[in-house]
Amino acid sequence: MVSAKLILIGETGVGKSNLGNFILEKQVFKVSDDPNSETKITQGDHGDGERSDIFVIDTPGLQDAQGTDKEHLTQMIDYIKANPGLQGIVVVINYQQPRLALHIKTILQILCNVFPSSSFWSHVAIVWTKFFYYLPPNMKNKRETTSSKYAQEILELVRSANGDSSIQSFPTFFVDTDFNRKDPDTCVEINKLIDWVSKLSPVDVTKIRHADTEIKETSKETDIRETKRTVKNIEYIKKEYYERDKKIRYDGNVLYSDWRKVKEITIENKLPRKLINTTIEEKEESWTPPHGCHGPPPGHHGPPPHGCHGPPPGHHGPPPHGCHGPPPGHHGPPPHGCHGPPPHGCHGPPPHGCRPPPPGHHGWRPPPPGCHPHGPPPKIHYERTIKNF
Repeated sequence: MVSAKLILIGETGVGKSNLGNFILEKQVFKVSDDPNSETKITQGDHGDGERSDIFVIDTPGLQDAQGTDKEHLTQMIDYIKANPGLQGIVVVINYQQPRLALHIKTILQILCNVFPSSSFWSHVAIVWTKFFYYLPPNMKNKRETTSSKYAQEILELVRSANGDSSIQSFPTFFVDTDFNRKDPDTCVEINKLIDWVSKLSPVDVTKIRHADTEIKETSKETDIRETKRTVKNIEYIKKEYYERDKKIRYDGNVLYSDWRKVKEITIENKLPRKLINTTIEEKEESWTPPHGCHGPPPGHHGPPPHGCHGPPPGHHGPPPHGCHGPPPGHHGPPPHGCHGPPPHGCHGPPPHGCRPPPPGHHGWRPPPPGCHPHGPPPKIHYERTIKNF
């Protein structure tokens, strides 16, 4: 006896409950033509007789008109986790829809979030309901074209959602779930479906997670706002850190929360001082000669007379200009003003302003450093530069 455990997922009104009853060969799930979902909770049941080892889980329609998707999805996830052993996930789609509706795309994206493992998609099959037995042959013959077209869109959607390019195809089945008529072609398709599910290993329920039925993805955005102020040569930089929530819906719309400040810091940065202006300050002071520095005597300007030094030993010669020796043929005291050894034959003290040379030297001795040879200057001029920052 074949054993299989599968779950039916799809939007409201596609015939999930009818399909479940057909697989189990008994009417256990409520059926209604009301646009609101007749199935309010996730529930499962076994079949009878040869189908007693077949377990089908029926779920409330996602994208329900009453807006209870989140509650329904939570129920489904909790039910799967509480009843391990699930093998097949059957996505139910209405064959009469002309295109892959946004609701179906949203359901597939929700499944990607609920079952994040890429291996999950090897457990997924697509069943097209309302493939009525009375459809004209030309419409029935289009099923391969329709299947290929839709399957490609679904594959691209799934690959973009989980980034797995290894998924190449999904098993696909076409059924008319009229329980009372039991269309022979549908019975063949159902048997193929059960056989496919029975060969699958159970889904790892530990990897199943709760997901939002409206929000596909959430993230945070950050913003740093900076203000500066300068006091003298200190720059104060204030940084305020803000963040907000970004939510991307399954339909592509993006929702943002208000910005909220999460942190604030202040940085002090020492800047080079900025020159405001420059001024020059001046002053004059009287000059005082250094110790031991003598200028010329009063009433005399300029250097001492030329050659005011004594003659070499044993030599007498004419006195220099301004020195008077004894008259010819006479010896006597030197003229007034000549003192010490006379320069070149001159006896007496040197002339005014003439100092004898130091011992062992001949000639005029230069003034000490800092002495002005012609006397001190009357004033000394000073100046300094003042910079204001």
